[in-house]
Amino acid sequence: MKHFKLNVTPTIGASFSCKVIDVDSHTVRFQIWDTAGQETYKSMLPMYYRKANLAMVVYDITCQDSFNSIPKWIEELEKNADKDCVICIIGNKCDLEYKRAVNREKAAQFASSIGALYFETSAKTNEGIMEAFIHVARQMVNLYHRRESLSASTTSSRTRSLSLEDGSTKSQSRCCF
Repeated sequence: MKHFKLNVTPTIGASFSCKVIDVDSHTVRFQIWDTAGQETYKSMLPMYYRKANLAMVVYDITCQDSFNSIPKWIEELEKNADKDCVICIIGNKCDLEYKRAVNREKAAQFASSIGALYFETSAKTNEGIMEAFIHVARQMVNLYHRRESLSASTTSSRTRSLSLEDGSTKSQSRCCF
């Protein structure tokens, strides 16, 4: 289990990490860009999610303003991310249920209304994080298969495919291990 660090410096601009998940006999490699969202760096943000296949928009369940900013992020994603981008809205800090400011049902309903997935997690207790990643990994595998099917049915297709690997042939990662 990962250990939660209480004293972490906030993300400035963007930070990068990788996560690799084996799901349904595929290895899905996530390149994770935490863009933090400060206004100072707003002009640089589109380069981080240009042509993204997946966007996980995280808000704080104890802060209504963080939830209210989601539509502007969705608008940015619609402009800059891949047209088939899987969007996942995540309510974080579910360990602070007693401080909840954002209604869970309304948040889930909003996500559904825009065709997004919805999860609640706690970075502190590790609750729901792996489940969210496994679920979105399956969505990415499904997207890969749809694109492969489309590509096979159209000889002149310029569809960009995702990088997935068969789980039985693991290759070495350059960024994470």
